[in-house]
Amino acid sequence: MFKVFVKDVLIDVAFFSTDADPLFGTPSLLEKPGINIPINQDYLYLILNMQLEGRDDFFKIWVGKNEGVSIAEAMRGFNLPRPNSHDTAANIITKLGATLEKVVITDLIKNTFHASITLRPNGPVVTLDSRPSDAIALAIRLGAPIFVTVETLKKISNDGFNDLSSLKGSMEESSDGEMKPEDFM
Repeated sequence: MFKVFVKDVLIDVAFFSTDADPLFGTPSLLEKPGINIPINQDYLYLILNMQLEGRDDFFKIWVGKNEGVSIAEAMRGFNLPRPNSHDTAANIITKLGATLEKVVITDLIKNTFHASITLRPNGPVVTLDSRPSDAIALAIRLGAPIFVTVETLKKISNDGFNDLSSLKGSMEESSDGEMKPEDFM
């Protein structure tokens, strides 16, 4: 696994066609241009620019606007007058005496990232499946490290969109499938 952090939260919009989707009757996604044309706020989404610690390499995770705003607020130390769902989850973990040990971005399946949350309650360690946006929001609030698996990095590096070019040779040369920080120093 390789440690990562959220470098920034970017705003983008999705433009939809006016043709209804034959199955659901909803507009279908056409493209993702920059945010320079006014559009209904419901089509806003945010991008987490995830950077590998100690390197210039990065990858992007698209998240919903509410999750992205929650992550940006936590990154900036902004406290809402009332807790949002991520604040509430962080409070539950803390009040129960558990700690969030780590978050791992575990896979990329059909253009959807998957993640896990590892908690240490007053007993055995528990690992839970999670959306990456929720897991990252909790990690930032509770000061837990965020990691990405080698297998996920390999899938990301082949998508033609993310900049992981300097890792490609190192990932192919790894004999045990696990990257270690010293592999990149």
